[in-house]
Amino acid sequence: MKANSEVTLNGSGISPTNPDATFNYQWIQLNNQTFRPLLRGPDKVVLDNPRTANPVFETPSGNTTLAFGLIVGNNTAQDRDVVRLTVVESFPEENLPPVADAGENMTVRGGDLVDLDATKSIDPNGGNLSFAWTQTGGMDRANVTLSNADTFRSLYLSPDDVLNNTMLVFTVNVTDPGGLSSTDSVSFLILTDVVEQKAILPLYALVAIGAAGAGGAAAAVVIIWMLRRKPVEDIYVP
Repeated sequence: MKANSEVTLNGSGISPTNPDATFNYQWIQLNNQTFRPLLRGPDKVVLDNPRTANPVFETPSGNTTLAFGLIVGNNTAQDRDVVRLTVVESFPEENLPPVADAGENMTVRGGDLVDLDATKSIDPNGGNLSFAWTQTGGMDRANVTLSNADTFRSLYLSPDDVLNNTMLVFTVNVTDPGGLSSTDSVSFLILTDVVEQKAILPLYALVAIGAAGAGGAAAAVVIIWMLRRKPVEDIYVP
């Protein structure tokens, strides 16, 4: 039991042969070593009513062991017993697992510098946490390099060579001083504005080279395919 807390002694467990019999109770605090009555000292407590089956007292400060003797009897019989109670200043705190938080899912562009943030992860016991970020989903992991992957905040450069919208997934593993851990994941959708390779006349240049003769001379038509960053020309001669 904890120091400076209220405790109730229980002497009501006696099972008399005669259920109608009346018993008298007498509690006495004893020296923990000699089991003689304890008259003074730092462990001395005050029982609110030592002549009842269940007296109440407040435990002293510090770590110690208390002893109490109980005498139960009536006019025809008497018995006695001793109980010892261990008092501690504080109970060992139960180690609870940490709660990992990898942050909110986001949408980014290719080439963006992206911040992985696990600062909302907590340890219920108030200990210092360790972190480990890894990529767990998406495109070839060799294309993404994490910096400071062993801290609560890690950075990576979003790949700019994707041709389609691509999802990347990163997981943080959070560990407390007692070795308990938990994980959480966050997703990043990389958007790309690359267009498909189509000759759309209002947007692309159509150039006719040559002259029309009486019989309709052939013309060379050049279709210029306009792509972001990568222009492509395809010449078709009918």
